[in-house]
Amino acid sequence: VLLITLDTTRADRIGCYGHPAAQTPAIDAVARSGVRFDQAFCQIPLTLPSHVSLLTSTYPKTNGVPINGVALGPGVVTMAEAFKARGYRTGAFLAALVLDAGFGIDRGFDHYDDDLGSSNAIERPADRVCDAALEWLGQPAEKPFFAWVHFFDPHSPYAPPKPFSDQFSD
Repeated sequence: VLLITLDTTRADRIGCYGHPAAQTPAIDAVARSGVRFDQAFCQIPLTLPSHVSLLTSTYPKTNGVPINGVALGPGVVTMAEAFKARGYRTGAFLAALVLDAGFGIDRGFDHYDDDLGSSNAIERPADRVCDAALEWLGQPAEKPFFAWVHFFDPHSPYAPPKPFSDQFSD
């Protein structure tokens, strides 16, 4: 099971969701071969609480994480804990400081890669997150896997690299 989260990404700017000018071939290919949700909503528009809700299937009022910076307490089972209890190997590959293991969202993961590269970094680029995830996924294993890969690049403020900055003014 591979869970990919794209922080603050607008679905209406992705090809598989109907944007005619989108240049998102990799996302579109994953959507064609996997499960794409037409109607998915976050419980709260903040990175940590939203991901805690997603990974625990609970609301912020229930899981105790209503804002960024509040750690997930004991007593709420995470998706990684559930997969691990069923014999899966579990790995997470994160791109933002706000999802640091210190906030408790690492529970149940055998491997929780939240290394941003330096002590003052607050995020890491998608290529580095992807490389780490691919390295872990490429390791020989007898068990099925649950992997969570989180990308932060689209997060505002976003300055797209060339040639995208020239092609897409909006």
